Amino acid sequence: MVVLITSSHRPSRRTRSFLKDLNKVIPNSLRVNRGKKTFDDLALIALNNGLKYVLIVSEVNANPLRITIYGVYEQESKLVRLAELRLSGVKLLREIPDSQIPLNIRKLVIDPKDLDVLNKVGGLDKFLEALRAEIKPVDSIVSVGDYMLVKPKKLDGDLELSFICLGTMKICGPIIRVRRVITYG
Repeated sequence: MVVLITSSHRPSRRTRSFLKDLNKVIPNSLRVNRGKKTFDDLALIALNNGLKYVLIVSEVNANPLRITIYGVYEQESKLVRLAELRLSGVKLLREIPDSQIPLNIRKLVIDPKDLDVLNKVGGLDKFLEALRAEIKPVDSIVSVGDYMLVKPKKLDGDLELSFICLGTMKICGPIIRVRRVITYG
């Protein structure tokens, strides 16, 4: 496993659903209910499970507002903030017509044709590194059932990230609209 996914202390129902959707589309991720856990507790959970990153979803007015990416610093068992995605909106899997629930997804892939869209938004590399997304041409993939495509699209000044199952070419994850990315250190 690579990523621990959790929320702020008292998440709304919508944020909990968003976390479940993220857990389904990120291979080898572990979702933890935050409760009263501190950052040190989250770092210990991540270290005990051999995880390198922690994603914390924060909310405003019961809607996910930001995804903060932390790296796990092993020597002191602390979290180091790497990047923050400011969101302008999310669309949950259940809100998307003709979507499907992803099954047995082993890898995320980004088509090299979409790299120019991603490069226009600086700092997104930390998020994609935490997701362990590979850059690979879609037409070269043999076992399409194991892969999910991360499809970026520029929309009204925001970046929209969609998750598409390659076997059926249907959306099978939340649609995330990123307003801006802030990198630290």
